[in-house]
Order: sequence, then C-alpha cells, then structure tokens
Amino acid sequence: MEEKEQWEKRTYSFPFYPAPPTGVDQIKQLLNVPGKYSSAHMTKTLAEIYDIINQRPETSSTRDKVTQMLYDSILSLFKHAEPEQICEQQVEHLITIKKEFFKENQQPIAVY
Repeated sequence: MEEKEQWEKRTYSFPFYPAPPTGVDQIKQLLNVPGKYSSAHMTKTLAEIYDIINQRPETSSTRDKVTQMLYDSILSLFKHAEPEQICEQQVEHLITIKKEFFKENQQPIAVY
C-alpha cells in the first residue's frame, strides 16, 4: 500500500495510423505554406527540401522503401554536377514514386 506508483493509473496508447517519416512530414509542412509560386520562391523551397533531406540519415533500417526512393531521387539531383541534365528523368521518377506511395497507403493496416 505504501508504493504509490503501483496504484497510479497506467495508460498506454499507440497511434492507429503510423506517423509519417520525419523528413516527409517536414517537406509536407514546407509545401503547405501559402506563398507566391515565383521562380525565386520555388528555388528557395527546393533548397529547403534539399536541406531537410540532407539532415536525414542517407539510409535507415526503419525507413520504408518508398520514402527511401523519394530521398534517393531528390538527393541525386542535389549531388549531380549538372542537375538540369537529369531533372526531367528525376521528375518522371518522382511521379512514379508518388503513384507507388499512394498505392501503398491504400493498403489496409495489419494489427497484430
């Protein structure tokens, strides 16, 4: 009876929907900021996206395949000596990633 911590209410919860990856969530917040879509604004936004991804580990055992593909695609633009040469190819790749990401998100969540 003297051990008060044994009588405290214990509540455990877990999110039903997993949280988005940290970098993806930061990019989403960045893209949701209203603003003028001028060339200067888009250049600044892209620089901020590069910075977000550059701060994340290059690989992670907990990162899902689609997020890794997204990071790899954006980092390849960042690291390429002449990114404009591969820009169109990377945009197509990002569109493919987007489609795969939406497809994965439509899968039911398994609870064990």
